[in-house]
Amino acid sequence: MEPASEDAPEHCRVYGRILPDIRFAVFLPTDWNGRLSMVGNGGWAGSIPEGRMGFALREGSVSVGTDTGHDARRELGGIFTLDRQKMIDFAYRSVHLTVEAAKQITASYYASPIQYSYFVGCSTGGRQGLTAAQRFPADFDGILVGAPILDWVGEQLAGAWEARIMERAAISVEQLEILAAAVYEKCDGSDGLEDGVIEHPPACAFDLATDLPVCDGASAGEDCFTKDQIDALKKIYDGPPFYPGRVVGAEVFVEDRNGRFSPWQRIINPNVGRYTEPFLKYMTFEVPDTTYDWRTFDFVEDLSKVEWLRRIIDATDPDLRRFRDHGGKMLMYFGWADPALSPLRGVRYYETVLDEMGASTTDFFRLFMVPGMFHCGGSVGVNRFEYEGDRSSWFSNFLEAWVEEGVPPEQILGLRVEQDSVLWTRPICLYPRVARYTGRGDSNDAANFECVDA
Repeated sequence: MEPASEDAPEHCRVYGRILPDIRFAVFLPTDWNGRLSMVGNGGWAGSIPEGRMGFALREGSVSVGTDTGHDARRELGGIFTLDRQKMIDFAYRSVHLTVEAAKQITASYYASPIQYSYFVGCSTGGRQGLTAAQRFPADFDGILVGAPILDWVGEQLAGAWEARIMERAAISVEQLEILAAAVYEKCDGSDGLEDGVIEHPPACAFDLATDLPVCDGASAGEDCFTKDQIDALKKIYDGPPFYPGRVVGAEVFVEDRNGRFSPWQRIINPNVGRYTEPFLKYMTFEVPDTTYDWRTFDFVEDLSKVEWLRRIIDATDPDLRRFRDHGGKMLMYFGWADPALSPLRGVRYYETVLDEMGASTTDFFRLFMVPGMFHCGGSVGVNRFEYEGDRSSWFSNFLEAWVEEGVPPEQILGLRVEQDSVLWTRPICLYPRVARYTGRGDSNDAANFECVDA
């Protein structure tokens, strides 16, 4: 039994293993609220996310996590996927078996039934949440899906595609400053209000050829772009044929304790070693090639060779009827300024579900796009949310109200908070609606905005 502390209430910790190598943890609070909440992983996973498990535990929920079947300290990057069983466990098996075990442990420990079960995850965790809804629809009553890497194969291949483009026509940090300034000069006011946030990036007609300074010759300068660089950037924004491109907004520079940077620097200085290279060496082909050169992938001829992997790891199935019929509810959010994934991939998935299941989709599945938000957090716009007066709220509070009280969120109150002071508030609208200033009253007050069709 763990005694109460500043960070957690009194609780019992249970650690377990599911063969062959899935390790998990279940934290059971003494004062239990009847909920079970499983926390998703990030990146390649490989560890139990105990730090994030504390959020649900502090609310009185049983909190659950898994390492997805491998140890990231011993199996760096994606090398664990050479063991195809571990790859399957990472793809979908571990979350399902872990929550089954956690439910049995919880029922035995409290001798009373679980009232509600939830899953909360972002990025890889977002993919895990969608996978649960698609493959194991009875596992959870409510699922919170953040910035999901739902098209795992497409995203990794797009990373290789972008890296090869930028190797041939890289831009400097100084040029990125110019690009960011040009984007925000053109797009910030496209929603009718210049506030440092691009509300709906797809609505901005940013034109690289006319909105950027072009160098006179073939040599790049710190204050201009060559034709080759502009062509390269156009390919980045357009995207490859198999995956949506970037949207404007993530180029912006921000400051943190480490200094000034742009989230887009990970694109102009590609780090393929973390995901793209191990993906192509260890995962992509049915027979792995650990010497494979990621630059040699043929984006036409080789695409058919990865279809087998899509069936294992991607979470793109739009048929959510079984999850709906189970009574499940799902909220998905994505930052419009996400530099890690294309927000358009999340939008397209949601739209395919709408096409598959019709207008009643919003009875159980809703999407909120957050202007200015980076990958899973961080933002030049909204950085807090408020639920019933609680400024430390998150999307999970709105999901619980939907599941337990039947109150679906129509819009979510977002706040910009700096040094504990609220600078402004803004509604986050149910997609595809966007927030528009009415032109009346204080533009820092969400009450003077309305959600309208994009």
